Amino acid sequence: MLISRAQGTTSQRIQIKITNVATGNGLTGLTSVAAGLLCTYFRDGDTAATAVALSAGTLGTWSSGGFVEINATTLPGIYELGVPNACLATKDCSIQLSGAANMLDCPIKIEITNAGWNNQTVGFPTNLVDLAINTSGHVIGQHTLVYTATAASGAASTIVFPTGASTTTHVYEGCRVRIVAGTGGAPYQERVIKAYNGATLTATVDRAWTTAPDATSVFEVVLDDNAGLDVNQNVNANIVDAAGSPSAPMTAATIANTCAAAILKTPANLLATDATGYVTLAALGLDQVIAEPAAGTQPAINARQALMLIVDAAAAGIVTELAPNVFAIQNPSGTLNRAVFTVDANNDRTSVSLTLP
Repeated sequence: MLISRAQGTTSQRIQIKITNVATGNGLTGLTSVAAGLLCTYFRDGDTAATAVALSAGTLGTWSSGGFVEINATTLPGIYELGVPNACLATKDCSIQLSGAANMLDCPIKIEITNAGWNNQTVGFPTNLVDLAINTSGHVIGQHTLVYTATAASGAASTIVFPTGASTTTHVYEGCRVRIVAGTGGAPYQERVIKAYNGATLTATVDRAWTTAPDATSVFEVVLDDNAGLDVNQNVNANIVDAAGSPSAPMTAATIANTCAAAILKTPANLLATDATGYVTLAALGLDQVIAEPAAGTQPAINARQALMLIVDAAAAGIVTELAPNVFAIQNPSGTLNRAVFTVDANNDRTSVSLTLP
């Protein structure tokens, strides 16, 4: 008979079958004091077998060496044995009952397993937030845990961190703040920190709390995947400078100016600005399309209006192969070439010819 138990478990009862050597059926009527009945165990690594003192057991209750017949009528030959705790302390253990009249020896092998999955604690690194399910049924985490504490106070769209939080303005901006316990923590709330004042330790969130936090609110600040950390594990703004390195946190005004500059400024070798302030293509073979009329002149149709004819042709007209590697965008009737493109063997454009009214 082979069974298994986790290493170090205690108060274990096992059910065994004792067979009548003469009939092959279950042997009934045995008690702990049956003449000649012996119980012995041996563990891997032991140098000698150990005798087990059998005693009258109570069915369903463990006692070391407790031995009791379960039911001679319905389960003939089935007995319950209280396994001594020492059998399960270290390595595999063999137990044998023998010696009673008409009894076939009853060997039992107990395989000892390491703690077992049911007793294992599986954890995450301490700088990660465990997986959880929010009130909408979505999985949250894992994100890097930046800071956790109990709030000093809060308001409709703010939360004030306690002493000990970073005093560097902007440092938590872009992170998410989660109220996980106390006021506002049931149900769970999460917001993005859009501003942080290091002098007052106040974080302003992207939208009002459903329930404003107070001095009982336990919160976590977690870092989104695309934010960066500096060498001190502080949060940087999610932008990079010209060299591709994270830039220092910026004020709202600086961000606005930077965005405006990114829209208005372009590489000098691609674009130029003409005298009237229009952006024009520089010397790439298309500058006549959107060039301004010469000073003091006004053609019947200016270049920008003419360009729309080409756009219309591309949208509603037809594309025709005039010759190998030469293609044209024509008006819908196919009678006028609005643009002619010549390409090389790699289908890279080598020249463009435009026909304006």
